[in-house]
Amino acid sequence: MEFLWVRWFGTVEGHRHGPKVARLPKVGFLLGTDESAFGFLDPSLVIRGCHLIPAFADGRTSEILSTPYSLGRPIGEVDDWATFYVMMYVTFL
Repeated sequence: MEFLWVRWFGTVEGHRHGPKVARLPKVGFLLGTDESAFGFLDPSLVIRGCHLIPAFADGRTSEILSTPYSLGRPIGEVDDWATFYVMMYVTFL
């Protein structure tokens, strides 16, 4: 049986987005202490790709996961980007 282990995102509370305010949606990783921060997923349910842009102004943080090294991060990383913008416009050439 094939499956994926995933680390889930949640929306950033209080962040207004959309065409009326000219802002992209903003997401961030769920806290590692949240029971739904990680999960398993059938690979057939996966979106092939999306474009997440780190919110550089929000910086990086090590407070999302309680341990500096985790399978939930790329090898060698000890912190995460605090939040990401979700790109929602696509241009085809």
